[in-house]
Amino acid sequence: VRRPTAFAFPALALGAALAIALGIVFFRGPAPKVELALSSGGVFSTRLGESWHSGRSGETLAEAERVRTDPAGHALLRISGVATVLIGADSDVSLERLSHGTFLRLSRGTLTARVSKRSADEPFVVQTDGFTVKVVGTLFSVEQGPGDHTAVSVREGIVDVSDDGRGRVYRVIAGTRWTSEAV
Repeated sequence: VRRPTAFAFPALALGAALAIALGIVFFRGPAPKVELALSSGGVFSTRLGESWHSGRSGETLAEAERVRTDPAGHALLRISGVATVLIGADSDVSLERLSHGTFLRLSRGTLTARVSKRSADEPFVVQTDGFTVKVVGTLFSVEQGPGDHTAVSVREGIVDVSDDGRGRVYRVIAGTRWTSEAV
């Protein structure tokens, strides 16, 4: 009977630990479910390459899908375990990425989000034409107007706004409002 050498057990333990660590880093589970929980007025959605259709309460949305509201429309999105997002009238929001963090693009209009506490490797980010709004856990609003106008209002917590063109980061605290005109 052949006996294992002394280094076999530590090597086996190291290999198992490495496999577990890689599993934790690379497997985070499925992307959170996104539901169009409520809608009023004109609310429309589309998947990449498809035509726009009327959004319906209870509809499940997917990564790369867009939601648009007309001047009388409002939509409430529930991103399971992550956030509740209110999309204001005359707005256009796309679900850029839902796994390894949540990335929304606000092309026009207003969104208000209540975000659960996030770890650094699972951020909640709203991208506008010239700014990136990154959240760790808070209640805030982002507004994208004509041109390069972006405004961020924070009701709870702290939000970081980075200027995509210059690399500056502006910290917005609860009870304050930041606008791109102030830059």
